[in-house]
Amino acid sequence: MDVAIEELRWAVQHGCCGVTMRPVEDARTLVNPYFNPIFEEAQNLNIPIAAHIGNSNLGFRDLMATDGVGGTFGTFRLTSVAACHSIMSREMYKEFPTLRWGIIEASSQWIPFVIHDLRRRLETRGRKLPDEAMKTNNIWVTCQTDDDISYVAGYAGDGQLVIGTDYGHEDQSSEIQAMRNVRDKGDVDAGLLDKIMGQNGVDLYGIDMAQIGR
Repeated sequence: MDVAIEELRWAVQHGCCGVTMRPVEDARTLVNPYFNPIFEEAQNLNIPIAAHIGNSNLGFRDLMATDGVGGTFGTFRLTSVAACHSIMSREMYKEFPTLRWGIIEASSQWIPFVIHDLRRRLETRGRKLPDEAMKTNNIWVTCQTDDDISYVAGYAGDGQLVIGTDYGHEDQSSEIQAMRNVRDKGDVDAGLLDKIMGQNGVDLYGIDMAQIGR
C-alpha cells in the first residue's frame, strides 16, 4: 500500500487526473476498507476514484464465463452497478466527504434501478436515501448516446452524468463521435447536454479551467 500511495503522488505530479480501480479487485470489492488509504490520498490530492468496468477475481470470472456473452455482462458491468450501490448504501461520503467517484463505461441506464432499490432497501433498515442521492454521494456516471438520458437524469440529477466515448476500444461502449451524435439526435434538452459534455466532467475530475492552455 505504501508503494501504491507513492506511485499515486508521482502520477498526480505528472498529470494524472484520476485513480482507475475495478469494482472487484481479487477478493475485495471496491469499497473494502483495505483501500481506505488510497481513498484518503485521492481525496487529499483532489482526484476521483474512476471505477472502470473490470474484475480481477478469477473464480468469479470463470464462473460467469460459462454463460456465453452474458458472462462478460455479469462479470464486468453488473459489478460496476453493485459498486455504485455499495458506495451509497455504505455512505462513503461520511468518511471521505470530498472524494469523488466515477462509474466508467457501464452505461447509465441502470441508475433508476439502483436508486429505486436503495430507497426501498434502506427504508426497511430505518434509513432514508438522500433526495439527491448521487450528488450527496459525489458519484458521476458515464452515459452512452443511446441511453434514455432524460429519464436517467431524473434519477441521477443533471449534474452527475458525463459523456463516455470509450476511446481506444471497439465494443458496445465505443462511440468516438459521441458528443456530436448525441447533439444530432436532438432528443435531450440542450442545457442538460451542455452539462453532460462540459461542466459535469470538469467537476468529476476537478479540472482547473484557468490552467488549461498554460
